[in-house]
Amino acid sequence: MVKFDHAADKEKVIIGGPWLIFDHCLAVSHWSPEFASPNAKVERTIVW
Repeated sequence: MVKFDHAADKEKVIIGGPWLIFDHCLAVSHWSPEFASPNAKVERTIVW
């Protein structure tokens, strides 16, 4: 979980991804109060 001080920074991270961290793809999305990690699934992905 990440907290941004500025909304513009948050939007840049969410819109600008996916990101590569140590050669691993990281997809970021807005937080949802209903999120439950055991039930989480990828519904779409960008392939390039």
